[in-house]
Amino acid sequence: MKKTIVILITVLMLAAVFAGCKDDGNIYEESDYDNVSVYTPEVNESETEGENSVSLTGEIVVKDKIYVYGEKKAVIVTVENNTNKNYSVTLSGSFLDGDGNVVSTEEQTFNQYSAGYSGYFLFTPDIEFETFSCTIDTDETDGPFHAKDIVLKFHGLEETLNYNMNDAEFAAGDHNKYPTLNARFSAAYKGSAEELKIGVLWVMINENDEIVDIIAKDPRPHPGGEEDHQSYHICQSTDGPLEWPEEWQGDIKAIPVVGIVTESQDELIDWINEYVY
Repeated sequence: MKKTIVILITVLMLAAVFAGCKDDGNIYEESDYDNVSVYTPEVNESETEGENSVSLTGEIVVKDKIYVYGEKKAVIVTVENNTNKNYSVTLSGSFLDGDGNVVSTEEQTFNQYSAGYSGYFLFTPDIEFETFSCTIDTDETDGPFHAKDIVLKFHGLEETLNYNMNDAEFAAGDHNKYPTLNARFSAAYKGSAEELKIGVLWVMINENDEIVDIIAKDPRPHPGGEEDHQSYHICQSTDGPLEWPEEWQGDIKAIPVVGIVTESQDELIDWINEYVY
């Protein structure tokens, strides 16, 4: 049974910042939120009857933060399912101007909120807006739930020698290796699904709290916890030492927004077509 409740927004003036960057695979938790709200899913009394019924305990916590992203803004929403129930979660975001008028809305659903699971939603509206608010819908479901068994890591930035990133120059015969700046990620899966497909948007945030890039990846970790490592080439120099772009210098943080977890190749392709191409 799906239930809806409006999240009452409370603006928090917090002074905390992100944890420092370490090359140990840590994922960075937001701590300086614009809004934090607590939601208790409604329960149909008929669903609590019977020998196998379980009473709801705990709450769902929703936190959001607006970031500068190029010439526009983006919103990262953290949703923590601190209940003992399993849900599909839908967020309906509203983007407001300086006068409090809604200029656009967007709805997103992620069906992997098993009990205890915490994850992120990413909103990147191509519009100007000042503030953000949202409502949450929860639909109790039986899964299957694979996201809880996925371990995502950001291993930092590194400079390596890579083949020419210019396809035309490489095709013309330039097979030399040049200094290249890379972001390094890994994914592991501790569950048992044999053909699990994952779509992840890595949100890269610099020490000025600006989103410098959103990197789409579809890692293919094998059951049993073996890591699948991936890299993303940020930039390259073919005529001398590599100078790291200013926006990529300092403490770089990464937040993984898991967009899809499925055993269907077609569903993954649909996600890739929407978010990558």
